[in-house]
Amino acid sequence: MSNPSKEKKAEKSRRLARKWKEEGRCIHCGGERDNPRYYACSKCRFNQRLSAKRIKEQRMALSICYKCGKNPVKDGYKLCEACDKKAYAYRKAHPEYAGRQRAAYRRDKDRVFQAYGGYVCACCGETEPLFLCIDHINGGGEAHRTSLGWSGRGRGMYTWLIKNNFPLGFQVLCQNCNIGKHLNGGICPHKNVKPSVTACGVGVNQCVTVKQEWGGASARKSSGEPI
Repeated sequence: MSNPSKEKKAEKSRRLARKWKEEGRCIHCGGERDNPRYYACSKCRFNQRLSAKRIKEQRMALSICYKCGKNPVKDGYKLCEACDKKAYAYRKAHPEYAGRQRAAYRRDKDRVFQAYGGYVCACCGETEPLFLCIDHINGGGEAHRTSLGWSGRGRGMYTWLIKNNFPLGFQVLCQNCNIGKHLNGGICPHKNVKPSVTACGVGVNQCVTVKQEWGGASARKSSGEPI
C-alpha cells in the first residue's frame, strides 16, 4: 500500500530538482554547480558515489542484482538476467560507450605495466603486450582475486593496484612463464633448467672452459712460452 505523505514528499523533491536544473543550480542541494557538464555539484556527486558504492556492496553480499536490487544473480555475476539484457541493449545502441570503456582499460593497463617495469617479461624478456600479464610473485593470486570479489578480474585488478599505489609483490610475466611457474611449484621452468652434461660427466659450459684452457696451454707450449 502506497504512503501518500512519502509520495507527496518525493513529488516535491522532483519539482524542486527541475526548478534548480532550469536555473543552472545543483539539482540535489540547490547550490552552485562548479562544472556545467554535470547537473550536480562536486560535493553531491562525491556523496552519490559513496552511497552507490555502499548500496552495491550490500546487494552483492546478498547475491542480488546490484542494479535493480530485486532479482537473485548467478555465481560470478553482478547483474540479473533482465538488467544484463538492458545493459547489453544500451551498449549496442551506444557504441561510443564501449569505446570509452576500452580507452579507460588501456589507460589503466598502461599505468600498471609502466609501474612494474614496462611491457617486458621479468623472466624471459618477452615484449609482445598481448602475451603479458601481472603476476603475484609469491603466489596466492586466485585467493587474492577471490577476496576482492568481482573487481579482482580484468580492469578491476588494475584499478586495485592503482588505488593501492602499486604495492610490492607483483611483476610482469608472459603467459608462458606465468602458467609454467604455476605448474612448477612457484618457479618458472626457465629458472631451474639443469645444465647439459657431456660424455665425460662435465657440464657443457665447464667442458668448453677446460678445452679453451687446454688449447691455450698447448699453444703456449708449442711456441715455447712458459705455461
